[in-house]
Amino acid sequence: MTQFADRFGGKPGDYSRCFYAMFLLAHGAASLLSLPGDDIAREEVRRNFLEISAALIQQNKIFQF
Repeated sequence: MTQFADRFGGKPGDYSRCFYAMFLLAHGAASLLSLPGDDIAREEVRRNFLEISAALIQQNKIFQF
């Protein structure tokens, strides 16, 4: 949260919801990647995680109330 505040301004506490969204997104992706399966599906999870997390970071203000 401190890194969000350093990068985007405000207080670290302003980014708690964004932090939890990132945490839950990463946990879900990691859970899916830990399952044995086909490589195409695993690559899709990786690619989507990176794209979604980048968008979440760029649009972090939507999590501030």
